[in-house]
Order: sequence, then structure tokens, then C-alpha cells
Amino acid sequence: LEDVIQRFVPEIAPTLAGRLYLLDESRNAMLEACSWLSPAYSRAEFAPTGCWALRRGVPHRPAGAQIDVQCEHVESENGETIDSICLPLTSLRETLGLLYLEPREQSKPDSHEMPEVYLAMLAENIGLALGNHRLRETLREMAMVDSMTGLSNRRSFERAFAAEVAEAERFNRPLSCLLLDVDHFKR
Repeated sequence: LEDVIQRFVPEIAPTLAGRLYLLDESRNAMLEACSWLSPAYSRAEFAPTGCWALRRGVPHRPAGAQIDVQCEHVESENGETIDSICLPLTSLRETLGLLYLEPREQSKPDSHEMPEVYLAMLAENIGLALGNHRLRETLREMAMVDSMTGLSNRRSFERAFAAEVAEAERFNRPLSCLLLDVDHFKR
């Protein structure tokens, strides 16, 4: 999914460099998943509280029509306010990530500036795609792993066994399989 985003966002908004951040819940950090067109001002990793868009749950733009506070993850050399846009990525009211955009240095000011409503629609679609991807991975895990033990189940075994048989046949190698039955294993 990150490859698709990295490839197509520059086609949609060619005057804006950016980063896709995903929330790492275990570390409580936003981590860069990909970037495009060499963004210069936002860090690759930061705490979710370092972004006003994530705090408020709405798009945040510190410059432009409404003057606002710059996010902590955006750093400029001389302290000037960067005309950046932070768009939270959500699905089913759950924050999954952040779409960060900034003007490219090569682009002229106000050259083909994309309306914020289109950027919000882009973020909404990316958020839905991330949510669908996460749901698909959860369902796949549920289908392949025993919920009580956390070990691979029969479906997972059958998939892995078929791959091992194919590899053994392709390289003309012997293959052995050992099965054990452990009584009262789940206890």
C-alpha cells in the first residue's frame, strides 16, 4: 500500500512533497512509512502529541487563510512558519496515520495550489485503504492462527506444506514431515 501511495500522490499533487506516517501503537510514535518529492521539514519519527492534526482530529495548516500554531514535528532552520498541511488518516474513528504535505522548493508560490478539500478527500481515501488493509491482515491472521495458543493452525500448515513440497520437487530434494499429538496441549 505504501508503494501505491508513494507512486500516486505526486501525480495527484505534484507541487507538494510529503510523508506518510503510520501509528506504531506499541511505541506510541508516528513512523514514516514512505515519502515523495523530498520533504525537508518534518521529522521521520515523532510522538502523536507533536501534531495538532492528530490532537484535534482535523486537518491542520499553520499558515494560509488562518494563522495557527506550527506542529512540533515540523522544523525550519530560521524558525519561520512552514506552509505545511497535516491530514489525520482515520478509519472507523480510529487514527491510523498522518499525511504530511509541504510545498516543494522548486515550485513557485501559488503555482497550481490544490484546494484543501481535495487533499482532505485524498486523506480520507488513504485512511479507508489503510483501515481495509489492517482489517484484511487481522482476518488473515485469525484464519491462520489458533486464538488460544497463538500457534499456526491446520490452514497455515497446509499452505506451508504445499510450498515445501513444491520446493523439494523443484530442487529434487527429499522432504520429511513429523507430526506430534500432545495430549491436553491447550491446558
